[in-house]
Amino acid sequence: MVRTVTNYIRLIFKINKFVSTTCNISGRINWNIPKHLARFSFERFSSPNRLKVQVFPPSSSPTITEIDKPFFSATLQPFSYIPALPFSTKISPWIGLDATLTQPPLLPQEDEGKELAPELRSGSVEWLQMIPLVECSKTRGCWVDYEQPQSGLSPDGNDGNGAGVQNQGWFPTVRPYRIGMWLEGAEITADIPKVLKT
Repeated sequence: MVRTVTNYIRLIFKINKFVSTTCNISGRINWNIPKHLARFSFERFSSPNRLKVQVFPPSSSPTITEIDKPFFSATLQPFSYIPALPFSTKISPWIGLDATLTQPPLLPQEDEGKELAPELRSGSVEWLQMIPLVECSKTRGCWVDYEQPQSGLSPDGNDGNGAGVQNQGWFPTVRPYRIGMWLEGAEITADIPKVLKT
């Protein structure tokens, strides 16, 4: 959601995180950030320099085969005609940007007689808010080529026979901007969140 008040832009973010392992549950406990298991594929190209990122639903087999369909696929191409520059979100207030992360309550799931993973047994009943710090010494812009669902997919990603990307409820149908940020060796720091009163 974007809200403009007297030339001041406030962005309210909410995060859902896809991970290759759930061995670390601190994100769910400390910041109400849910984690979802997934499989990842990274493919580097040259001439020009590009990186293709694909995310697949979890499976008992870690191997990704040709019949597997990703629910997210995007190719990133960093700008080559603009030098990399340092970047920090510390400058946000100076440019009129409030990049606040607001996470709704994340309740522990009921076991219902089944053994749950530790990350599902933890949670919070509070609304939490924080401003994450992102710092990077080499930052440049990049082109983002997001692969839309194909071959007659409905908006929710169903009925995707032969499609390159099948949402199937894993990822919303979106139309992202064509321009993004390419951060090399970025560090993300999450401070202690503030509990919001409801």
